[in-house]
Amino acid sequence: MKHKRLTPEQRESLISKALSMSRQGSCSKKLSNHGVQLLETEFGVSQATIYNIWNRAKKAASDPSIHAYVAYTKKCGRRRKYDYDKIVAAVREMPAEQKVTLSQAALALGIHQASLRNILRRTGNLPTEWTYRNFPTQWA
Repeated sequence: MKHKRLTPEQRESLISKALSMSRQGSCSKKLSNHGVQLLETEFGVSQATIYNIWNRAKKAASDPSIHAYVAYTKKCGRRRKYDYDKIVAAVREMPAEQKVTLSQAALALGIHQASLRNILRRTGNLPTEWTYRNFPTQWA
């Protein structure tokens, strides 16, 4: 399965080559199967991608408000509840007595300890001595 994101310039050249390969040279006509296969090998994308770009070009030909060359890149996934950079900066500025354990640091920041651990782990800032059960020796 081919996965390649085309730049707007590549999309434009794909559409112009598809126009030259299309039946009767207009956007309203179908692409030939051979033409799709040639475009597929030249640009390294799947047939579905070529057809999606071609259908978007057909819509753009009839409606000037649609841009055929723009690739939509949506943000996917769940939105972050916390700003990772702000959390890491707050942990670094925190006094040493407040960040003895992960639980204490999370309590001082007002977030859940699992959230703090995940943020620090994903940013590469998780100290190895911080675990959920790592309490100072005076509390043991």
